[in-house]
Amino acid sequence: MKKLLTLLMCLLLILSLSGCGQKKEEEKPSEPETVEPEQPVEVPSVKVIETTVDSTHRDGVKIPTYITLPADFDETKTYPLVVMIHGHHGNHNEWGGYDAISNGLAEKGLIAVTLDFSGCGASKEGIELNALSNMKNDVVDVADFMKANYKISKVGGFGYSMGGRIILELLNEDMYQFDTIEFVAPAESTEDLEKFFGGAENWEAMKAEVTDDHMASFMSMFGEQLLSKLFFEDIEKYMDADELASKAAAKYTGNSLCIYATDDNVVYPEVSQRVADAFGSTVVTVSKEGHSYSFYGSDPVVISTVNNASIDFFAAELLAK
Repeated sequence: MKKLLTLLMCLLLILSLSGCGQKKEEEKPSEPETVEPEQPVEVPSVKVIETTVDSTHRDGVKIPTYITLPADFDETKTYPLVVMIHGHHGNHNEWGGYDAISNGLAEKGLIAVTLDFSGCGASKEGIELNALSNMKNDVVDVADFMKANYKISKVGGFGYSMGGRIILELLNEDMYQFDTIEFVAPAESTEDLEKFFGGAENWEAMKAEVTDDHMASFMSMFGEQLLSKLFFEDIEKYMDADELASKAAAKYTGNSLCIYATDDNVVYPEVSQRVADAFGSTVVTVSKEGHSYSFYGSDPVVISTVNNASIDFFAAELLAK
């Protein structure tokens, strides 16, 4: 009995020392503070402003205009400007193809501006007003708007296809004088345009068909083309081969770049080279993609060649002191 009592007392002592009598709640180790990884902040490389410019030649008409500015644009500073002119039945950025160039120009510290011609893109006008006389006036209105609302040092002109012809006519008719210009496959030749629209015989048939209220329709490789009476009248203002290029070049004193594809079957290479020769242009050629260039083409070499040559040319010309 005495031994049993001694054993019980030893057991109680062991239990009390081990903490089993009144169990103390164990403290949980504190969890480390969760720190969210810092997310990289995307800094936009350019700013794009969509606006409209009032036409000074057609009452109530507003020209859709798109301005690409450097990300760090400062309204107190002066910038060079490049007016980018789209082709026949295109739109302000050639359905996205101009973006790489306009963005690249802004990243180098230039301003780029594009516009939609009558019946194209966001224009509220009908396609019957899509003619060179209206296009030229719209380019001048947009260029004047930019100089009135921004501090502009020099102005460059970029013209693709029909956009190149617009630059030629603006120069020849003393409507606008650019400080430097770039042509990409300029549609200088009326004979070339007749070939594109099915040849001289079909051109004459369509021209005879049109009236003030009726347009001719032509299904080209790019889709249906609707051509107005005013379109034909404006195109036929310059009929002689090389007349437009030579006359425009005689009124121009700046530098120029001409890019064309050796397989272009819309504006033939010899037409582009003739324009380049008249202006003494620096020439860059590509050998693929035809009339698509970097705007509608997919070949990476063509895309990089056209885009980089264009951006570097304007940066060198317009940023120079």
